[in-house]
Amino acid sequence: MLSKLYSNRSFQSSLPWVMLLLGTGLLFLGYFSDFTNEKVQELTKKLGETILIGGVFAVILKSMQYTGIFKESIASVIYEPKFLENRKDLNFIWEKMSIVLFRNKFPKISDKLLHDVKEMYFPTQEVIYYENAEHELKINIIDFDKKIIKITTSSTLDVICENKSTKTFYEHGHSLDCKDYKLLKFKIDGNDVVKPEVYTKNVGGIEYQMTKAKLTGKDKYRIKVVVERIVNLNEDDIYTFNATKIFNKLKVQIHFDNGLSFDFYSLGTLKYFNNSKNHDHFIEYTYDDLIYRKQGYFIKIKI
Repeated sequence: MLSKLYSNRSFQSSLPWVMLLLGTGLLFLGYFSDFTNEKVQELTKKLGETILIGGVFAVILKSMQYTGIFKESIASVIYEPKFLENRKDLNFIWEKMSIVLFRNKFPKISDKLLHDVKEMYFPTQEVIYYENAEHELKINIIDFDKKIIKITTSSTLDVICENKSTKTFYEHGHSLDCKDYKLLKFKIDGNDVVKPEVYTKNVGGIEYQMTKAKLTGKDKYRIKVVVERIVNLNEDDIYTFNATKIFNKLKVQIHFDNGLSFDFYSLGTLKYFNNSKNHDHFIEYTYDDLIYRKQGYFIKIKI
């Protein structure tokens, strides 16, 4: 009964004024009425003072609430990152806010849309990302008539970790269907990786041979990997790069022999690569933004 009464909006709004009137009445009664018992008179005065002070305080809080000051103070605490870190319902809050942002325009696919955005673009499970990556491709003709070429790819990038105590790894690999493949260099901070871990894994029904090295004790590493492939363009004329982590900035430089040409395409990126340099037998593309997982570029090579 009491909880129902207190939750009533009319009662909540009138309570500060009731306290003011009651406190003033008790003070008036305590000071201007004759009591046969002095202790009762003193108690009436004290009780009136207490209720009056409480009423004044309640009126001030109510006015602050109406002017938005109290609401803004509460909101600043609620949405403070330190407060949010302790919440267990962040996914629920994010989903509700996202629905409001796009106004629930597509209710039939909203669940799938929110799931894909969270899994693809929010690195909730990641502890690293890649930065300042450079891919230098040297494409040379081995046999013009048979359309056989050699592609030497030098990849450099910075691995940015969450903090110095992050324990992670860097890995690269190639499809087992690619027979003429050589790993020429694998360096971390300028030092050769002596005994990398080598294993195979299946991705989308394709078997890959992976080479992996552990990273621990630093918040940034410089990686360099150089690989060589012999390719028959009659069998495979597409060179593809798919990001496995988030990249911040990527530069692609291509050196190629006379008699070769190619078409460069963005692969799922939110923007297009910029063709920043173009000379004889050399071309450069840059992407000065974020590249998310499963995005990148591909090149169609022609001889």
